[in-house]
Amino acid sequence: MKKFKLFAWWTLFAILLGSAVLLNGEVFAKKDADLVKILDGWAEALGGREALGRPDALNFKYKITMAGMEGTGETWSMADGRHRFEMDLAGLFQMVTVWNGSEGWMRDQNGKVSRLAGDERMNEINSAYFATWSHLLPGRLAGDIEYLGTEEKTGAHILRIQPEGGREVTFFLDPARYLPLRSERSASGRMITISYENWQSFGEILFPADTRQSRGDVGHEATFRLEEVQWDRTPPRTAFRKPAESADDVRFISGSPARDIPIELSTHHIFLQTRVNGSEPLWFVLDTGASVTVINTSVAKQLGLEMKGSIQGGGAGEKTVEVRMIPGVSFQMPGVEIKDQTVAAIPMDAVEPKIGRSIDGVLGYDFISRFVVVIDYQNSQMHLYDRKQFQYQGAGVSVPLRLVHNIPQVDVTVTPFGRDPINANFVVDSGAGLALAFTRPFADREKLISTLPKKYEYKGGAGVGGMSKVTVGRIAGLEISGIDFPEPVVMIFRDQKGAGASSSFDGLIGGEILERFTVYFDYERERM
Repeated sequence: MKKFKLFAWWTLFAILLGSAVLLNGEVFAKKDADLVKILDGWAEALGGREALGRPDALNFKYKITMAGMEGTGETWSMADGRHRFEMDLAGLFQMVTVWNGSEGWMRDQNGKVSRLAGDERMNEINSAYFATWSHLLPGRLAGDIEYLGTEEKTGAHILRIQPEGGREVTFFLDPARYLPLRSERSASGRMITISYENWQSFGEILFPADTRQSRGDVGHEATFRLEEVQWDRTPPRTAFRKPAESADDVRFISGSPARDIPIELSTHHIFLQTRVNGSEPLWFVLDTGASVTVINTSVAKQLGLEMKGSIQGGGAGEKTVEVRMIPGVSFQMPGVEIKDQTVAAIPMDAVEPKIGRSIDGVLGYDFISRFVVVIDYQNSQMHLYDRKQFQYQGAGVSVPLRLVHNIPQVDVTVTPFGRDPINANFVVDSGAGLALAFTRPFADREKLISTLPKKYEYKGGAGVGGMSKVTVGRIAGLEISGIDFPEPVVMIFRDQKGAGASSSFDGLIGGEILERFTVYFDYERERM
C-alpha cells in the first residue's frame, strides 16, 4: 500500500542555529590556507571566537509559520552539547525533542515519547553540534569539514560540514561577508534548502533574524523569525531529561487485553473496523509503515471533522499530497478506546482501486505504540495488550526494533545470486502488500539489478504519491534474526523522489513475509 510520513519540519533547528557554526581550531593544521582564511572571516563576522565561546547556555525564542499555521518555538543549547527544542503550532501540533549529550527522546503531538534513533538521532547530534559552535571551539563536539571551492554563479564559498555521528550539510558563504547565505542537505531523496536572511546582533553575536526552509515547492516552505536570545539563563531543572508522557489516552473497556478483534486480509494488507468519534464502523488498514494515524480526507469531510493547516506529505511514488491535521479524534473498537488524538487527513481515494476495496483510514504509529499489538494472521484476529504490563510467554524469535520517524526498522541480511551476503537496514511495513523491496540508493550502490536472474519492469505499488517505477526479480535469500527465507521475490524502486528514493533505510519487509507468522509488535520494548 502507500508509504508516507509527515516531513519533520522541526529538524530545521539542526541547521538553524548552525548559521553561526565555526570550526574547531584543532583541525586547522589539516586544512589548506584558503579554508583557514574563510573560517577566520566567518568567525570574525559573527562576533569573534572569544564571544562565541563565552556563554555556557543559550535560550532562543522564535515565531514560526508553517503548514498554514502560526506558532512558537524555543530552544535551549548548552556548551556541553545538551539541547532541547519545543514547538507549538496554533495549539494543535505540539512536540518536544531532547538531547542529553548521549541519547535523546521526542514527545509527539499526541504526547507519546519515543527514543531517538536513525535520522532523528543524527538530526539532534547536528542540533547540538551547530548550536555549540563545536568546530570553532576546541574541546567541544567532534566533526569534519571540507572546502569545496566556490559556486560559479554567486562566488559563494562552499563548505561541507559533518558532525561525528550526524548528517552532512553543505553551507554556502557570502564571499564578501563570510556569513552563510544558505545550506543544503538531502532527506528522503529530496534536497532541503535553508536560507539565512536579515542578520542582526543579539548581544555580542550575529544571528539570522529570518530563516526560511524549502523543499522546492510552496507546500513545504516554513519560516522562522528569531525574536529573542538570552545568554546564560538557567534552564528548567528537567530540561534535558526524558520528557514525561501525557496522561494515558487508552481505555480498556473490560480490562486488558482486548482479544479476538476480527481482521480481514486483502492483498496482504490488514483491514479492521473501527469507529471514529462514535461513527458507524469504518475500514482502516493497520500499517506499521505509517508514522501517523490517518483518516481519508473524503471520509473526514463526510464525518464533519475539522481539518486545520496544510502541508505536503509523500511516500511511495514521486508525487506529494496535501496533509491536514484533525484534532480531538477518538477511535473505538471491540474492547478498547483511544481518546483525543491529533491525526492526519490525507486523500486516499486514488489508492483504493489498486487495493480493490475502500480505505477509510490508516492506523499507524499513534495506534500501534499504545499497545502490544498481536496479529494472528492464520486466525484473522488481532489482540491488544497493555504495553506497560505485558510479558511475553511464547517461544518465538525476538527481533530488535529501532523506531525512526515512528517507523520500525530491523537489521537483516540479504544475499544476491552470485554475491556475498549484505547487511542492511529494513523498515518493517505491514502496510506494504509485497514480500521485500529495496530502495533505489541501496540497489544502485550494491548493483543489485545486475544480480537478478530474471527481471521485469513496470509501474506498480499504489501509494499516496502515485505509482512507483519498480524492477521485479528474485534474490538468493533473506535472513532476519536467524530466520531464513530462500529466493524471495523482490521489488527494486527506481523512483527519483519519495520513499523509494530514501537513503534513510535500505528496503522494506512487507505483508507477504509477515503473514507467515503470528507477529507481536512491542514498541515499548523495541522488539518484534
